[in-house]
Amino acid sequence: MGMQRDDRIMGPTRQQRALVRLLKVARSNADRLEAHLRGLEEAQRSAAHTLDWLRQAEKVENAAREEGGEQRQNLENYLAGAEAKRVALEATRNTLELELMSAREALNEARAEIENLRRLVDAGGGARDGRGRSQSLRQRASEGA
Repeated sequence: MGMQRDDRIMGPTRQQRALVRLLKVARSNADRLEAHLRGLEEAQRSAAHTLDWLRQAEKVENAAREEGGEQRQNLENYLAGAEAKRVALEATRNTLELELMSAREALNEARAEIENLRRLVDAGGGARDGRGRSQSLRQRASEGA
């Protein structure tokens, strides 16, 4: 009489455990990408806010310059500096837009990877824990995340 393996009682296979670990890593990667994306979005909002503020300040200074007076040279210097700052902020904003597109693409790829791994884990079926209770691999992956 040979021993027959009962897959319902045995734990998950090595391959199934590896898929669960990959799913955990993919979720961690997606969380990291989401945090990076939020940071980029905040930097972009900050650059846009500063640009708006700078435009308003330039309008005020231009109005004062038109009035003339003793401070004309100071205003000219200020406006030259403001223009340089505006150019730098616009370059930063453009760079952030490119980084945001790249970060969104990476996050979408990470989410697709998670979904593919979920399908693979689900295809592996359920497993029983050490106490004989049924537990899906997907639930096990979620508990470790």
